[in-house]
Amino acid sequence: MKKRIRIFATVIALILSVSVFSSCINIFIPVSMWDGEQLKFTLTASDVSEAETLLSEAKSATLNGSALSSNQKWNDFLYSYYNIVTQYNMATVSYYGDLKNEGYKSNYLFANSAYLDLYAKYLSALKEIYNSSKRDSFFSGWTEEDLSIILYYDDEVSALEEENDLLLTEYDSLTEEEFYDGSIEIYQQMLKNYDKIADKFGYDNYYDYATKEVYGREYGEVERSIYRNKVAQNVVPISQNLFMKQGEEILGLTTAELGVINAIIYEDYDAEKTLNYYDRYVSSYTGSTKEALSHAFANKNFYMTDNPDAQGTAFTVYMPTYNEPFCFFGPNYQDVFTVIHELGHYYAYLYSGLENLPMDLNEVHSQANEMLLLEYLNTELDEKLYGALESSVIAETVSTVLVGAIVDSVEEKVYDLPPDQITSQKIDEIIDEVCSRFGGKEYVNNTVFGNVGVYKYFRMTAIRQPIYYLSYSTSATTVLAFYVEAKENSASAREKYRKLIEESNVDATFSEALQTAGFKTPFEDSTYTLIESLAR
Repeated sequence: MKKRIRIFATVIALILSVSVFSSCINIFIPVSMWDGEQLKFTLTASDVSEAETLLSEAKSATLNGSALSSNQKWNDFLYSYYNIVTQYNMATVSYYGDLKNEGYKSNYLFANSAYLDLYAKYLSALKEIYNSSKRDSFFSGWTEEDLSIILYYDDEVSALEEENDLLLTEYDSLTEEEFYDGSIEIYQQMLKNYDKIADKFGYDNYYDYATKEVYGREYGEVERSIYRNKVAQNVVPISQNLFMKQGEEILGLTTAELGVINAIIYEDYDAEKTLNYYDRYVSSYTGSTKEALSHAFANKNFYMTDNPDAQGTAFTVYMPTYNEPFCFFGPNYQDVFTVIHELGHYYAYLYSGLENLPMDLNEVHSQANEMLLLEYLNTELDEKLYGALESSVIAETVSTVLVGAIVDSVEEKVYDLPPDQITSQKIDEIIDEVCSRFGGKEYVNNTVFGNVGVYKYFRMTAIRQPIYYLSYSTSATTVLAFYVEAKENSASAREKYRKLIEESNVDATFSEALQTAGFKTPFEDSTYTLIESLAR
């Protein structure tokens, strides 16, 4: 089974609430992001210098000038600031499109440094205002959580984040022979930096910091333990049957039938195909959902590459200067399910923009779209073909539940230890301990993690996407139950999905947003009752 490493890329650090300035922001320009075949990367040192000057002027106007003057100055700065954020995201897309292109790598490192440095200066200016007589008027409406980033983020944190980004470029350069132990050596250095960041913000370790500050999870250690227990008790026991069912369904296909299934699951998207399931699925909608799911391809807000030197991944970023999302599809990440997955993120970005939603919710946006695609394909395929496709997608989604829970369980134990104790051998010992809860080492390594295996997979994911995988797991649990409901009432499920994206309160927690739209949460017993029905 192919394991997809999907990245839902957001701006690395929290973009502070711009509600303070919302009355004066009108900075977006509806033009193409492309210059021929290249994204419009135009960032220069003078752009960075200009942004720093505008920030200084905005701070001065706030401390010494009128409210009207202050608003205009912040508007000017934010235009420049978001341009640098956009340029950083463009540089990331181009670099991921060709990791061996030294020009793209140089642009990426320059943009990353420019963004992090300006971000630190931005927070420093806000901290100065916070410590002035203008505090109450300027920060009216800000929460303690909003203010915490101002009070604790400084040049040291910025430097630590930048160092970890440089370490990731070293990680990307590891050869196959160097990877197993070399990746952990890099990981150990990153863990030391993460611990320093967590300490700055008053957290015991980076796992707790990232859970709250990076991924916006409202639930803590108790809820995580309950969730993992539910997965171990309810999903692990049925997983083997579902994996076996997938194999039996596939073995029962003729060569021609297998070709159809493989084309749907693995074959790259091609707009010229006669049988284009993406187009058919999107065309089955009307109104705002159809418009949103069509938007990326209609406006060329995507980049697909088969370059063997590209990053094997798919992700979606937001380009604030253009007020639009953008999708990246690397080699082997261009099949219709991956495309629909990323367009779920894209759809949500069109409505939420720069809002920092809980990461678990972000992943429901994408994975629920996949489940709706699967349910739709029941109208396109005969019973035998659909049964084989359904068993494959359900098995992969169940695998995602288990993989995410296992990776996250290992990570929590890793971040609870001093970084100097984290060796390649220690990582493997922790993995073995965690696997014993989820079916045993042999089952997890050979069946759940397939050809890659749990030991290598952890090194491929925890370093590049620290503490992310719990979001994959909880969201996959939710959408499995959602799929059962979609089979019973497709129209109702589609309306729930539209409501989740278009009508959710941006301040809602993960569970609140799901429940308001009519979704099951991963913490309810009824969720697992629905999932267990898939094995019958």
